[in-house]
Amino acid sequence: MTIGEGYWKKFLDSTEVALSGLALSVDTIPLKEGWNLIGSISVPVLVNSLQTSPPGIISSLVFGFHGGYDNVDSIRPGRAYWLKTNQADELILKQVTKIIPFDNLKIMLAQEGSIWINDADGNAQGLYIGMEYPAGQTADRYELSPTPPEGAFDVRFASNHLFEKIEALKEYPILLSSAHYPITIGWDIPFQDGNALLKIDDHIVRMGVSGTFSVKEPISRCVLIVNGLHNIPDHYALEQNYPNPFNPTTTIRYQLPVDSRVTLEIFNLLGQLIHVVDGGIESAGYKSIRWNSSGFATGVYFYRLEAVSISNPGLNFTQVKKMLVVK
Repeated sequence: MTIGEGYWKKFLDSTEVALSGLALSVDTIPLKEGWNLIGSISVPVLVNSLQTSPPGIISSLVFGFHGGYDNVDSIRPGRAYWLKTNQADELILKQVTKIIPFDNLKIMLAQEGSIWINDADGNAQGLYIGMEYPAGQTADRYELSPTPPEGAFDVRFASNHLFEKIEALKEYPILLSSAHYPITIGWDIPFQDGNALLKIDDHIVRMGVSGTFSVKEPISRCVLIVNGLHNIPDHYALEQNYPNPFNPTTTIRYQLPVDSRVTLEIFNLLGQLIHVVDGGIESAGYKSIRWNSSGFATGVYFYRLEAVSISNPGLNFTQVKKMLVVK
């Protein structure tokens, strides 16, 4: 096996592998355009500290594999990882002492909607759906790594994505490989309010906002369909931020029944305004904003939403909620 390369190896049972040799604290790995399966060094390397020459050529999340793909916060010794680049060049692996915050994809996207599949061997994979891509992101950001070798558990949308932007009445096939039955399919889709269903071969599963369903026999086709979306709420509301406590980012959700002039502000424990997260005229609908607390100390903060109807200024809304930053 070559230093810097990643490899697949199949074992007949759970085991441990001893790796002997000299410690390697720094490595430069050549990258080709597209997906690369890379190795690791003798110390963990934070994903947010990965260096390429030139910078900014990594176009994907970084995925590890352990009974299913998962985006990771660090490159750990003895393991291999997938990442995608938009051009051929070099990746530099080295340990850094500065802690760089990592935005966990599972936490961020699960706030929109999630579907997960567990099999009898304990393998698990989550997929995510939402009405919009997270701010500043496109579909390409959520492309999954190449499918694993035959016999390895894998779940993905047929589009090869981990996240799908949902449209009413559109079908979203889910591909399932090498699962050991029975399997459990679970979901948490708060925005659809019972208007989604799963077509599992010839069987229809009507999905509430959350639930689970057990499948005992192998299936050949699984499709998610959302029949209708409740895009316009019937009242103003401000939800509790999630996650909470958090470091460094959290998502604040609110809903507008009509087009409104909106102000969302952050205050410290003394009641001092420290940040205006958003402001301006927004259309009616379900909204979400991410706040990054980098630069702010550990402690209790308050966020306040003020909304005034554009067509009827007498219709207005103000609410305050508390959140906790822990660093």
